Amino acid sequence: IKEGAYDYVQKPFDTIKLRCVVEKALGYYQLATENLRLRQQSRAFQESGEIIGQSQAKERVDRLIDAAAAYDSSVLIYGESGSGKDYLSRYLHNHSERSTGPFFSINCAAVPSDLAESELFGHEQGAFTGAYRSSKGLLELAEGGTLLLNEICELSLPLQAKLLTFLDTWSIMRVGGRKTIKVNARIIAATNRDLAKEVAEGRFRPDLYYRLNVVRIH
Repeated sequence: IKEGAYDYVQKPFDTIKLRCVVEKALGYYQLATENLRLRQQSRAFQESGEIIGQSQAKERVDRLIDAAAAYDSSVLIYGESGSGKDYLSRYLHNHSERSTGPFFSINCAAVPSDLAESELFGHEQGAFTGAYRSSKGLLELAEGGTLLLNEICELSLPLQAKLLTFLDTWSIMRVGGRKTIKVNARIIAATNRDLAKEVAEGRFRPDLYYRLNVVRIH
C-alpha cells in the first residue's frame, strides 16, 4: 500500500470481501480516470480557448458560431446565468476576422445606471462632477474588435436609444461632447431573459432588439 496499491486481501480470503475490494478499486480507478480527463480538458481550454463538449446542442452552437464568425453582424446570446455566455463571446471573437483586435466586456447589471453611459460612450472633461479629464468609453476602446454587452436587458431605455444610434451610424458622442466619433466595434449582446417578452412589456426597444437579433445563439 505504501508503494501505491489500493488495498490488499489476506489469505485465505473471503470471496464476498474480495469482490467488494475489487469493486471499490474499480470505482476508484474510474473516478481517478474521469478526474484526469476533466483536468486535461480544462487545461486544453485554457491553452486553446476551445469550448469542450459533446452533444447535439453543442454541435448546433458550434455551427452558429462558425456562421457568426464569418460575418460582422451583431450577435444575441441567450443563456441562464453561469452557462458560459462570456466564454462563448470570447470564442466567437477569437475565431472572427476581428481576432487581432481587442475584446471588452461589460456587465450592464453591475454598473449603476448613472455611470453606464460614461462607461460605454466615454465623457469629455468637465462633463460632470469628477470628470477632470476626457476619457474613452468601452466602444472606443473596442475599436477594431468586439464589445460584449452582458445582461443587456438592464440598460435603461435612453441608453438603448443611444446604442441603437451607434448601430445605425457607427458613430458615438461622448457624454458632454458635441462632435461625433466614428467607431468600428462589433456588438455581442447576452442576456438570461426573453428579450421578445421584454419588448412586449415595454422594457426593451423593439428596434434595438431587431438590430441585435441578427444571429441568435441559445
